[in-house]
Amino acid sequence: MWCRPLPVLLLGVGLAIPVGAPLHAQQDSTPILKVTACWPSDRFRDADELIELTLDRALNAGETLALVIGTLDVTHLTDGNGTRVRYRPNKSALGAGESPIAVYVVRNAKWSQVASLSIKVRNRLGLDEGRVLPTVDVNSAGQLAQGGNAAPTGGRERYQDLTLRVGAESNLTRDAWRIALQANTVGVSREDQRLQYETLQGGAPQLDLSDYKAELTRGMSKVQIGNLSASNQKMLLDGFSSRGIGGTVQVGPRATVNANVMNGTNAVGWSNALGISRSEHRLTSAALSLEMIPSRPGGFHVAVTGLDGSVLPIANFNQGSVTDAEQSTGYGGQLGLSNPSERIKFTGGLARSRFTNPVDRLVAGDSTIVAVQPVTRTARYGEMTVQVLKEHRIRDSLRMDLSAVVRHERVDPLYRSLGASTQADLQSNAVELNGTIGALALAGRFGRTNDNLAGIASILTSRTNQSALTAAMPLSAVIGLKGAWYLPQLALSREGTHQFGDGVPANGEFAESDIPGQANVNTTAALDWTRNTTTLNYRWNSSAQDNRQVGREMADIDGTVHALSLGYAPTEAVNVSLETSRERQRFAETDATQQLHRIGAIARWKVTPLTDLSTNISRASSEDPAAGVTSNNTELQFEASRAFTLYRMIDNQPQGRVFIRFARVLASQTPQFAGAILSRDLRWTLNAGGSVRFY
Repeated sequence: MWCRPLPVLLLGVGLAIPVGAPLHAQQDSTPILKVTACWPSDRFRDADELIELTLDRALNAGETLALVIGTLDVTHLTDGNGTRVRYRPNKSALGAGESPIAVYVVRNAKWSQVASLSIKVRNRLGLDEGRVLPTVDVNSAGQLAQGGNAAPTGGRERYQDLTLRVGAESNLTRDAWRIALQANTVGVSREDQRLQYETLQGGAPQLDLSDYKAELTRGMSKVQIGNLSASNQKMLLDGFSSRGIGGTVQVGPRATVNANVMNGTNAVGWSNALGISRSEHRLTSAALSLEMIPSRPGGFHVAVTGLDGSVLPIANFNQGSVTDAEQSTGYGGQLGLSNPSERIKFTGGLARSRFTNPVDRLVAGDSTIVAVQPVTRTARYGEMTVQVLKEHRIRDSLRMDLSAVVRHERVDPLYRSLGASTQADLQSNAVELNGTIGALALAGRFGRTNDNLAGIASILTSRTNQSALTAAMPLSAVIGLKGAWYLPQLALSREGTHQFGDGVPANGEFAESDIPGQANVNTTAALDWTRNTTTLNYRWNSSAQDNRQVGREMADIDGTVHALSLGYAPTEAVNVSLETSRERQRFAETDATQQLHRIGAIARWKVTPLTDLSTNISRASSEDPAAGVTSNNTELQFEASRAFTLYRMIDNQPQGRVFIRFARVLASQTPQFAGAILSRDLRWTLNAGGSVRFY
């Protein structure tokens, strides 16, 4: 019998002592009684399993023991003698879940609690936990009317589209075993919005299975069926999601084995529920992970991954594209290291993949196609992070942090793995610095990429240099005037990109004017003020595109943006914001300047806890001197919505909401000089819809 000591004081303050009794009368020479629960408090038990308690001494004359489980006094159903107390409940005596147990000593008709225990009871199905959470909701979006001289003639003037979502989620546990189930279906009234419309067109089911997953877990080991995601190696198998079967088994404290068999493309629908019915259209992977220092995960981590896959020319369910048959087989490894303080971390990996495009007769038809030869190529990556300074003291009230990250990636020409999205024939190196000095935050990034890694003389080699610097500081904290609302939060950033070709390729039919060359610089500054219910933001942006391609040196573009926004929220129910901006772009090649002015306002009012009103109005005006035209665009939108509850709140929210929305757009063009309006297009729509969640 499992027993755990649980000492409890026999008498508490004021429990068995009469009010106003003298101090010497409160002394009690009765030995302290200790109660032991003979079951593990963290384990669930069957409803009719024996409940047994042990006492560290026999009861004295005039003492009796009382046992209360929850609100049920079961004293008269207990038995035992000496230091043993037993109670065997029937199956319906105890409710499922955790129940408190109180043990009392009764002396002279006075009850004194000596133990407070708890017991966990399985439900009628013999499960520690068994719950099913269904979800059913209906959404409606439609148009009641439309008008204006710009109203489309071929579209639907009036419609109401319905979407039904039905799902369920459950968790079933007993001891160390756990089964988790979840599934979601989607029904759509509009044909071209159905899940499989892109691939099945008119044959797409109106109610379709969106996703499902069943998982059986014991400890760190598990088996999964349904929609899975695998990310075992960055260059070989990274974020691949589809239907399939997978499992993870922990072997000892260090090793974990993972294996998956998955459909070659992401799939939905009722057919091919497991996703592995076609051997020529699936990916099979296996991985072994080792934590060489179990007490410090990530301190010395080694993983090896293998992948074998082939796909048919079948697009994902939401793609209407024409694809090709592909095959890849590969393996890879990765290493993770960190020192005990985790101030130095390294992650790196190497993958090798054999890829081929088998001849597809459906694509080739009667044409003579030269077979693509299989190629085996390598990809690698590495990243090291060093915490150079950590809370370094500059002075008593000023601390400094500094970290550096170095990244390297290289993907060989023609490298391809079906389980990862990689860009072949590319090498990149980057350095990042992040630091803080008190309230000042600084970050910088410098990177270089290049292609044509095989150095083929007739192929253009492109290079890209990138740099980025950012700074953020609350001026009140930097200056030392905390709480000074008139000192704003300042943010600065500068990004630069230089893309250019590395010389003129030999025998590649390139002229010097074909070699690209362009440098871009983007600079932004922002100021934010906040005081009570008012916020003010100013943003300035400057962009410069310097074209350095031979013959296009004058094709430069400079742009400037000034934007100002003001927000006011006097109460939680009212929110108003105003925005205005002015943009300018200058084209050096044509010596033309375009300008855009915009002003807008948004207002929201929560009239009642269930009723919301909102409106949005904006006007944009652009000037194009080259065309001699000024364009104006005015938009107005008003929406009213009402929440409701049919029979109960769900997640503390109303079950449903209905809305009606009116939108009006007026676009016009006028000459910059005197003249008649060139065009005037007006369109308005009246939309309505709603949503209801039944569970």
